[in-house]
Amino acid sequence: ILGVLIITSALYYLKDDRVKPEDFIKDKYRSNSEYIVVQQEKKNNYLAYLGRDNENIYLDIFENDKFFGGSIISPKNNQKIVLYQTSQYVNLIIVYGDNTELRYSSYTLKVTGNDIEPRMFNQNINNNDYILDIYILDTKYDESFDLYFK
Repeated sequence: ILGVLIITSALYYLKDDRVKPEDFIKDKYRSNSEYIVVQQEKKNNYLAYLGRDNENIYLDIFENDKFFGGSIISPKNNQKIVLYQTSQYVNLIIVYGDNTELRYSSYTLKVTGNDIEPRMFNQNINNNDYILDIYILDTKYDESFDLYFK
């Protein structure tokens, strides 16, 4: 009996909270019949889903198949940039939003930090209805994040 208790306790504490992201998304939005996934993006250990319904745009992020976080915006806000510090060494920057009317053909993301050269990222979104891009940077880049659309 003691052996069974030890094994059960070990399994409880070692429980892995990994999920199948597709199943997680289906379950999370099960009651929202209007929700659809419009884009997904994977970079290194990160996977992001962009979904929408008639009212909002939803961002859900996974790290190594574990739900990491998310965000919601109104399509009227068009696009957004979010920053997550995933560890003491990594900043995760996600640019996402709506471009269904093809208002923009490109964007530039400027990231600055203390005592370090700014980084510029140019992205062509000319034919994209939605924007979903993942950037993984050192935590030294934490001063400002500026997004410019053309």
